[in-house]
Amino acid sequence: MSLAKTSILSLIVTVFKMLSGLILNKAVAVFIGPTGLATIGQFKSFIQICMVLGQGGINAGITKYCAESYGDEDKINSVVSTSFVIGFTLSVVIAIVFNLIPQYISVRVFASPEYDYIIRTLGAVLVFYVFNTYFLSVLNGLGNTTYWFKVNIVQSVISIILTLVLIVSYELKGVLLALILNQSLVFLYLLFLLKNNAILVAAKRIDLVDKDNARKLLKFGLMALVSAIVVPVSHIVIRDYMTNELDSASVGYWQGVWYISSMYLMVLTSTLSVYYLPKFSSLRSKYSIWLEVKKGIIIFVLIACVLGYLIYLLREYVIIILFSDKFHEMSVLFKWQLSGDVIKIASWFFGYLMLAKAKVKSFIFCEIFFSILFVILSIYFIDLFGLVGITYAYFINYVIYFFVSFFLVFSELSFSPE
Repeated sequence: MSLAKTSILSLIVTVFKMLSGLILNKAVAVFIGPTGLATIGQFKSFIQICMVLGQGGINAGITKYCAESYGDEDKINSVVSTSFVIGFTLSVVIAIVFNLIPQYISVRVFASPEYDYIIRTLGAVLVFYVFNTYFLSVLNGLGNTTYWFKVNIVQSVISIILTLVLIVSYELKGVLLALILNQSLVFLYLLFLLKNNAILVAAKRIDLVDKDNARKLLKFGLMALVSAIVVPVSHIVIRDYMTNELDSASVGYWQGVWYISSMYLMVLTSTLSVYYLPKFSSLRSKYSIWLEVKKGIIIFVLIACVLGYLIYLLREYVIIILFSDKFHEMSVLFKWQLSGDVIKIASWFFGYLMLAKAKVKSFIFCEIFFSILFVILSIYFIDLFGLVGITYAYFINYVIYFFVSFFLVFSELSFSPE
């Protein structure tokens, strides 16, 4: 699928997700407020960690090796079978742990033992999260991205319905339940789509499990595991620091502007994962890779600049539409948050290239170093400037990340066409 078509379909999916997010954030803002939004952000970070632990972090590897093996059915089936055995095993282990110490985990995540049933439920349905991601990773690697777009649109619709129903009855607890049950319903829909697909058969073939494939996939698992731990944990540390030094409402404001960033950049990040990850994986010429990177950065940075500038100009309206007048104080966060988003998009090209080419050491170094640096910069600038300091830290962190990741990739790529 071409970059133009992938971008257009990503835009359609993003529109659905933005509409879904608009409705859901409005509901959360009205029924729960900034403090509730901060709790939801904390839980989303925890889910992100659980997702990568359950997947073994190998979904990017699945996409890479399926793209590289395109046309070789035996190799693809072996990758599929091996990955599903890894995912099932890890999901069962996590489910057992969550059922043994649910109150302890609840206290660590929510600062209260009363959400132990949320932890148990998450453990029970995690396997559906994992398989859903695996199937989409295989289809992405094979170029069947139509399924990815269909599933994401359906997920947005299910998310709206489920969250609205549960938030009215159970408020914050209802939103938390909706977050973990949503993927289970989406997985059932994906199974329906794949009922006649050979991939579904290959996923059940335990006899096709290959140790060499497992080893290669787990290299990606190491990269994803590091990312899944250090990035959300750094955000959790920052939220805790903001709560102690400022207040929980300030955390909600930061979570709100972070949500806005993630939503408008979604069309770009979706294209990165759906188009560029398999594209970079399949390209052999270093010169071709470099041309693809340069072209992508020019296009994506321009789009990010235009979207960011429009959001900045309309920030007061965006706050009222997406949240409520209780979130008015978050308007000071837009300028440097949106500026950081532009640098973030440019630097992510180098991050995805490291991922696609399995540059394990470079990728892990960047993830750990810049997560720690973000925490240090956040604490420093929050102490100096208060709430707005978190966006100064975000911007500076990604400026440094851009140059370091550029240097790491630049040193490994050649400008010669060989």
